[in-house]
Amino acid sequence: MWEPGYHVTIDEQLVTFRGPVGFRIYNKSKPGRYGLLIRWLCDSGKRYAVKGITYCGVPVYGTEMVKEQNKSSNIVKKLVEMLRGSGRGITCDRFYTEIDLAAELYREYNLTMTGTLQANRKHIPEESKSTKGRQPTSSVFCFNDMTTLLLLLLLMKFIGRKIRRGSKCAKSAVA
Repeated sequence: MWEPGYHVTIDEQLVTFRGPVGFRIYNKSKPGRYGLLIRWLCDSGKRYAVKGITYCGVPVYGTEMVKEQNKSSNIVKKLVEMLRGSGRGITCDRFYTEIDLAAELYREYNLTMTGTLQANRKHIPEESKSTKGRQPTSSVFCFNDMTTLLLLLLLMKFIGRKIRRGSKCAKSAVA
């Protein structure tokens, strides 16, 4: 059986689909707009999809069990179950990154997590959220026995014409 490398990534993909299914989703920011949402665990080195979970929607009656299945932390745990005890590093985006989840993955799964953390998530120190008096491109480190937070302040200000959709770069300056 094929084994993924040391670094794995968790992200989602909208597969364009317009067929008559109850769990087709609409996302106006995606090029295809309609489709099936699949959450993937991928090997970062080989660029290979290891495991995927299709989002099947929330039924009208919305039972607690179904709501629990769609929580980002439970999705991550389902995807990485096969990696339990392997000591791998997981990289994910802001939808999947939580401090409690990172601690649980480290304690119970022997996995480390790197990701972007939203400012409104639980357990982020209030003093680290403030940007007043900080220099642009400055960093703040917060840590305890198992968790290290690196908070970067990157202030980007776009100058000139508007960014066109699909352009690879735009004029920018650090404020």
